Amino acid sequence: PIADSVHRLIVIVLFGVWIGFALAVHRATVEPLRSISNLLEALRGGDYAIRGRYAKKGDALGDVVLEANRLGATLRSQRFEALEASALLHKVLAEVDVAVLAFDGEEDRIRLANRAAGGLLKRHPDALMGLTATEAGVEDLLEGPAVSSESHIFPGRGGRWQIMREIFREGGRQFRLLVVTDLSQALREEERRAWRRLIRV
Repeated sequence: PIADSVHRLIVIVLFGVWIGFALAVHRATVEPLRSISNLLEALRGGDYAIRGRYAKKGDALGDVVLEANRLGATLRSQRFEALEASALLHKVLAEVDVAVLAFDGEEDRIRLANRAAGGLLKRHPDALMGLTATEAGVEDLLEGPAVSSESHIFPGRGGRWQIMREIFREGGRQFRLLVVTDLSQALREEERRAWRRLIRV
């Protein structure tokens, strides 16, 4: 009987140790992996504020969680920088007296129009959004050399214009940029260079 009791006690202790070991392994591997999986899913969905738990330095899985957290922080910082740069660009475009229009490459629909473009076309810039080049009356200006000097009568006014045409890609899609400058108020050469740099950006 004593031997049986000792045997049972040993079995119970061993079973308890095994359960404890299994829980420790689960905590050490499954939970960090789940945390990494959730973190990567959030990053893929554009949520850069979420942070992974179980980030312990020196531990292999913990190091992965730490690096994923650092990646999220970097992406969040880059998103804020991009938003600030975009806001600045829109503010600059709204204030300059050079007409700027951007068209998507598929249907030539206006995706960006500044106030000067609205003035030339006698429409509010917001009312231009989504119109085709034909509907806006500028389809003939889209074709031609990268830079040309042309006479044209817009609904807002007529005159001689410098037309700059650029093609750019964003998010894998092609867009066309049209920049119209009134040559009667010609920009200085350094301003022209600055505009070319802005267009390339």
